[in-house]
Amino acid sequence: MTDFVNPYTFVPFPQVDDAWFRHAPAGHHRLGTAADGSPRLMGTIEVELTARSPLLMSDGTADQHETHGFPRRRFPEFDGPVPYLPGSSLAGVFRSLHESVAGGCLRIFEDEYLPSYRDAVEQARSLLDIWTLALVSEVDSGTGQPRTLHLCTDLVRIRHDALNRALGGPRNIVTGTRVDISPLPPAPARGLRTITDPTSIRKGGDWVVLVTDARTREGRQHYYYTAGLVSFTDENTFTWNDSWLPAWQQFQRLIGDTDDMRQARQNTRRTSSSGAAGPVEKEVVFLQGKGKTEIPVGRRHAARRELFPGQVIWVKLTPDETSVAEFALSSVWRHTGTGKAGDRVPPALSPCQDPRHLCPTCRVFGATDTAPADLVQAEQQSYRGHLRFSDARPLDGIPQLERRELPMLSRPRPGAGQFYLEYDARTHNVQPRYKDVPLREWGSPLDAKENRQLRGRKHYWLTGRYQERPYFRLAKGSLGDKLERVAQSVPANTRFGFTVRFANLDLAELGALLAALSPGSVLHSQLRGGGEIGFAVGGGRPLGFGTCTSQITALTVHTADTWYGSQQPVPVTAAEAVAAFTQSVHSGVRVTWPALAAALHLDHVPPDKVWYPPEKPIPDGELTGDDLEPGYDFWQETRGYATKNTAVKMLPLPHVLAADQHLKVIRKKGKR
Repeated sequence: MTDFVNPYTFVPFPQVDDAWFRHAPAGHHRLGTAADGSPRLMGTIEVELTARSPLLMSDGTADQHETHGFPRRRFPEFDGPVPYLPGSSLAGVFRSLHESVAGGCLRIFEDEYLPSYRDAVEQARSLLDIWTLALVSEVDSGTGQPRTLHLCTDLVRIRHDALNRALGGPRNIVTGTRVDISPLPPAPARGLRTITDPTSIRKGGDWVVLVTDARTREGRQHYYYTAGLVSFTDENTFTWNDSWLPAWQQFQRLIGDTDDMRQARQNTRRTSSSGAAGPVEKEVVFLQGKGKTEIPVGRRHAARRELFPGQVIWVKLTPDETSVAEFALSSVWRHTGTGKAGDRVPPALSPCQDPRHLCPTCRVFGATDTAPADLVQAEQQSYRGHLRFSDARPLDGIPQLERRELPMLSRPRPGAGQFYLEYDARTHNVQPRYKDVPLREWGSPLDAKENRQLRGRKHYWLTGRYQERPYFRLAKGSLGDKLERVAQSVPANTRFGFTVRFANLDLAELGALLAALSPGSVLHSQLRGGGEIGFAVGGGRPLGFGTCTSQITALTVHTADTWYGSQQPVPVTAAEAVAAFTQSVHSGVRVTWPALAAALHLDHVPPDKVWYPPEKPIPDGELTGDDLEPGYDFWQETRGYATKNTAVKMLPLPHVLAADQHLKVIRKKGKR
């Protein structure tokens, strides 16, 4: 197949007014009356959960074979520990569903988040006089902060064949290699001197070489190193002071989004090892010319949060040249977008901070104070929830645990604005322009009038036909070096039962809770052509794990009179409570239900096509790890960019209600 379906989609945020959205919770001091005078309710809800695809979960431990175990504990009806679902995990799942169904705040949300992006080649630091190279000679052993830097007073470019011949091949070239260059060619009117004569280069000396990744030079005739003439004078020796801190903090933000750091995180998860004691050296191979001939050019220092003695970096000084304003690891480095995440969501949905004014979800599930501590007042601004979730026990004997080899998956990419930011008629007709940042970026020309909003709450497509998903078609043992970890799952059709105890809810709040526990009760009517509504539990959701459905098997409701007196429980049905909720919910929330129903609809999209953008079309039938290589070209070719000669429009993720969710596999021309 030449197309695919992205594993996730977005349900738009509700548009609500704060007056309806937030008000005082019921409190815990007594089982009182609701605003309409009716008695508040307490009781229990029995829920049966069925795994419609294998359910993957980890207890945080690994055995001698590095297999991450499924949670297990003892129950009275079993002889020993058995697989179960922790109540805390269930509370998180159903809180998230409640936020979507009832319109809760963005409880777990990093409102200060800003993504970073690779610079364009036209922004190369070697073209700017305000940047220079520096040699790191001393670092803080705890933080990796540079303590002493020696600035370079002159910069040159060295062609790869010249340096290779002068030093005896790429095995002798690594970032920090010292050379002497003499004579120097005349300085050009613009840019750096270029060294092409190997006889002018000798081992040793005060010039330091910087080796960087070669991907931005792919297809060209030559790779060029940057070299700097190090000055050890007092004037050009800089020692750390607190004025460097903003530059270092910015460097830390940028470094986290690099491919090297993503790979390091994956390796750490896979091997449980800590960081290296020194710089990690990586071979650099240059793909030369149209034929993409592989030319080794040396070893570079991988991007890490720490710097190391002997490392060569780019620095930008402050205008008065007394302090460091920025750090970078290469000439073509990274920059942050603009317009923080908190400015890209409806203001009413910001996390609840005042326990006297809570959203519908925080009034029921509780709210934790996440604001910075007030050292003067030392007040606690949290609110305890009205619910308790039991652990979920297996209902049909002891489930047989299955061993699962899991591939490496990339982190979420909120900076990929073509997927994560709203795309509408206003943005559709904007054409990318040469030298503008790509349209996908936060802060691109599409944000000129106002910041584009985040698309909504993220949901992974659900499946009951998991065998058709690409992951479940992988041949056993075929992942090879793409294996990240081994974990355990329970089989599809495993049933679990659990109890939710509630206290001091009004009828509509009880209905909203029931709608979250069994979302089909309010969303079935939103589906065109019927189908099943579910939700996801556990890990591996992009792969097809964790799709579940549920049903309410028992509901017991009390008031203060029936609980403390001799009267029978209140004859409230789940249907009555859900009806009270649907009548009370804000229209701005209800209007999102068709989108939510689509996102929670089992196999709303063809299961055999659900995968992250692949490098090449995914074959039918049995697969190997090589068939599922990530398609980096897709992200580059859909970002909305322009060169001198062409303009490539941004390709957005289809809206969750779009009839066609397919996207084309994209490969650059000439790729093997």
